[in-house]
Amino acid sequence: MYIGLFIYIIIVIGFTIWYQSIHYLTEITTKNIIKIITQVAMTAAIVPSILAFSIYYFCTKSMDKTSRFFLILILFLLFIFSIYTMTLVMVFDDLSDSKSFLQSLIESF
Repeated sequence: MYIGLFIYIIIVIGFTIWYQSIHYLTEITTKNIIKIITQVAMTAAIVPSILAFSIYYFCTKSMDKTSRFFLILILFLLFIFSIYTMTLVMVFDDLSDSKSFLQSLIESF
């Protein structure tokens, strides 16, 4: 349980830093950082953290090596795709826009 929360916190911090580096012209204030964390990073980190925890779980679970390999491979590819999708949505997202990050993410699918 704690490992899943730890993975989620690490991914939230990573997405916050990643969003700030993509939009480097925005001011770095406490208000903007809290807004990025609550509106963008916490939403964007849900799917990748679930996939990362699933990869960790299936690495530690005992099953035959072939099925574990293919399961981890599929989860890893989904993890890469989710990071790619979140990055694309974050590039075109603007905090001053009236649309939320979640609405932009849903529209991308």
